[in-house]
This record gives sequence, structure tokens and C-alpha cells, in this order.
Amino acid sequence: MYNFRDSLSAYAEEPLPRQVILDLLKNYKRPNDKINELIKEGLLSNVIRGLYVPGPNLKITSPENLLVANHLRGPSYISLESALSYWKLIPEKVYETISVTMKTGKNIAPLSAGLCTSACRFLIIHTEFKS
Repeated sequence: MYNFRDSLSAYAEEPLPRQVILDLLKNYKRPNDKINELIKEGLLSNVIRGLYVPGPNLKITSPENLLVANHLRGPSYISLESALSYWKLIPEKVYETISVTMKTGKNIAPLSAGLCTSACRFLIIHTEFKS
């Protein structure tokens, strides 16, 4: 019997796009139904549509918010207070993960409350470089 937990452990600490999950579930006739079942069982958590992380019922380390933020809207980079806090250049705790991108900005609250250990949001800021 196919064990999803063992297959998922190869992707520990990284966000999983839908294509990777579908590849792991290629032996199922209805993989979308299986994804919904895994989310209900707590084996997967949905960050946004099409992006997943290991769920709270798996004993796998979840990816850091900084890594998840880079997968939400690419290309982007962690910036502002998020970067300063990560490198311990400011003493304050930061509750938002802020990314800067050349694409449109977006304020994203994760679909899964289990993704963040405390209240958090992902803020993606649009910037333009003019010469």
C-alpha cells in the first residue's frame, strides 16, 4: 500500500505546489478528492490555492514563513522589517512577512491557521525601478 507520509517526508521543510502533490498521488483515480481528504485529516495544510505545507498531524517540520513568502508571488525577496528581524537587527517581533516584487502587490492571510504559530500575514509590496 502506498504511504503518503513517507513520500511527503522527502519534501520536509518546503512548500509544495499542487503539481508535486499530484505527482505523489499519481496512483489515485481522483487525486483532488484525496487532497481534500488529506487536508481534513490534518496531513496537509493549504496556504493558498495550489500551495500546501505538511499538516499539523504529520511529524514533519513545516517550512519557515520566509520560504513560504517567496513561493507566494515570485520573483520576490524578503525585505523591510521581516529581513531586519530575521537578522536580529531590530529587537521587535515582526508579525508580517513582507516581500517586495516587481509584480502587483497583495495582502495574503494564510488559509491554514496552523501555518503560523502566532498571528501573521504575508504582505507583498509592488515596487518600480525607474532610471
